[in-house]
Amino acid sequence: MNYSLGDAVSSGALYFAFDISVASSSAYTGTSNDHEYFAHWGTNASFTSRVDLDLSGTGFTLGIASVSSTAEVTLPSEASFDTTYRLVVEYDFTTKISTLWLDPVTSESSNISTCAAGVGSSFAIDDFSI
Repeated sequence: MNYSLGDAVSSGALYFAFDISVASSSAYTGTSNDHEYFAHWGTNASFTSRVDLDLSGTGFTLGIASVSSTAEVTLPSEASFDTTYRLVVEYDFTTKISTLWLDPVTSESSNISTCAAGVGSSFAIDDFSI
């Protein structure tokens, strides 16, 4: 699903957040270490802050990418199936860095950030896709 922001945003920081629960791995096909992105900021054919998910036999791992279609960095701990988590993502237009939190209490909570700067300085975000 693609959600328009109306006016494009090109400065400051943008956030999206949602709850996520992943059912047991027996419900899915594919291979381990096959990160697939399922949510991101974007405009036309340019995407950033891509949230990736990789399944294992006992849980799943979430990651984030600013440039790549595959996670540039992943959370250090595996998440459990059938558990609801709050996922929060920030894209900072100044640094062009994406940050991912899982069940944060504040912005100082444990998080991961991309090392690679995102798309070019003229990039303006006008939609969110999931």
